[in-house]
Amino acid sequence: MPPDTAAGLSVTLLSCLEGALVLCRAQQSVQPLHHVAEHLTALVHPHLPGPGPCPGPQ
Repeated sequence: MPPDTAAGLSVTLLSCLEGALVLCRAQQSVQPLHHVAEHLTALVHPHLPGPGPCPGPQ
């Protein structure tokens, strides 16, 4: 993965997780974190090396 792609992806991941944590506290629920995890898994999957399915959140 090119360094600029990795940097952008890492900022996106961190921002999404931080936002989800804020929503979790505001809603007193972990559901926002589950939603974000699902979407981030789909976002990151194309950048992972090798074949095979990407495991989803448990």
